[in-house]
Amino acid sequence: MNRTLPHCFTSVLFAAAALAGRADYKIETRFPVGGVGGYDYVNFEPATRRLFIAHMKKFEVLNADTGRKLGEIETGTGAHGTAFAHEFNHGFCTSGTTRTVTMFDLTTLKVLKLIRYMGENPDAIEYDPGTKCIYVANVGTTGDITVIDAKTGHIKETVTIAPNGVLENMCFDDRGRAYLTEEKGDSIHVLDLKTYQEVARWPVGPAVGPTKGAIDVKHRRLFTACGNNLLAVTDLDTGKVVATAAIGSRPDGVVYNGRTGEIFVSNRDGTLTVIKQESPDKYAVVQTLPTDAGCRTIALDPESGKLYLPTAKFGPLPAPTREVPKPRLPVIPDTFEVVVIGKS
Repeated sequence: MNRTLPHCFTSVLFAAAALAGRADYKIETRFPVGGVGGYDYVNFEPATRRLFIAHMKKFEVLNADTGRKLGEIETGTGAHGTAFAHEFNHGFCTSGTTRTVTMFDLTTLKVLKLIRYMGENPDAIEYDPGTKCIYVANVGTTGDITVIDAKTGHIKETVTIAPNGVLENMCFDDRGRAYLTEEKGDSIHVLDLKTYQEVARWPVGPAVGPTKGAIDVKHRRLFTACGNNLLAVTDLDTGKVVATAAIGSRPDGVVYNGRTGEIFVSNRDGTLTVIKQESPDKYAVVQTLPTDAGCRTIALDPESGKLYLPTAKFGPLPAPTREVPKPRLPVIPDTFEVVVIGKS
C-alpha cells in the first residue's frame, strides 16, 4: 500500500533535531528491582512520589526519587496497570489472566477488595475525577470497558465498544468524554461518559495501528502512537488528524508534559522519541534517545520532568509449542530494573 502523505500533512517533521535544537535528555540512573517474570505498565503516583510497576503476579512499589522498594501488592497473574482515586484513598490495578481488578488502600497498600468478572484480559486502567469512576479497557475479543465506582469498588457498567477489536488506551478530556484507541480498527472511539454511548469514531490516518496515547486538555489535542512509526495528533473538536511526527518502531507508551510542551514516546526498538509541541498544530522531533529494547512503557513525573521506563535482560526465544504457539522472550531472573531519564 502507498503510504505517501498528502499535502495537508506537510507539518510532519522527521528527526528534526538539527533544526529544532536538541532536548538533551539522558539516562541518569537505574533502579534495580530484581525478581522473576515479565512486566508491563509503570505508573507515577504524585501525592507520595511512588512508582507502581506491574511485575508478573504483583505490583512493585518504589520510591520515585531513590528507587528504594516500599512494598508490593499481590495480585493475579498478568499484572498490567494501576490507577489512583486520591479522594477515596483507593488504588486499583488490573490482572489480565485472572480477569480481575484489585482495589487497595493507597496509604498502607493493603488489599481492600478483589473485583471479579471483568471482560477478557483487563489491561489499561484510568481514573476520571469528573465521574468518580475507574475505567478498565479489556483488550481481549470482548472489546469492552468496565466502569467501576471508585468509592465502593462496585461494577457500574460494562460497555461494548469494539467487538473483536483491541482497545489499547483511554484518555479523558474533563468535559465528559473518553477517547479509546482501537489498534485493529485504526481509529479512536469517542465515548459519552453520561450515556455510555459512542458518539463518534475517528480514523487516525495516515497513521496505522494506534496503540498508546496521551492528551493535552488545554489545547484539546490527542497524541496517539501508531505502528507505522508515526505519532498522530488529533483535534478533539473536529476529530481530524492535524499533524504527525516520526517515532520509533513498535511504540507502547506515550506521555505528555504540559509544563514543557513535550511528548515522549517509548518504543520497543530501544529508543525514546522526544517531540516538541511548537503550537497545537506544529510538532518537531528534537531528540531520539537510545534506551534498552525492553523500555516499552513509560511514566512521567511532571514536577521534576523525570521519566521512568521498566526494562530487563532477555534470554533466547523459545521454540513454539502447541500450548504456546507465539512464545515471548524470557526475562532473565534478577535483571528487572527501572531506567530513570532526566534532562541534562
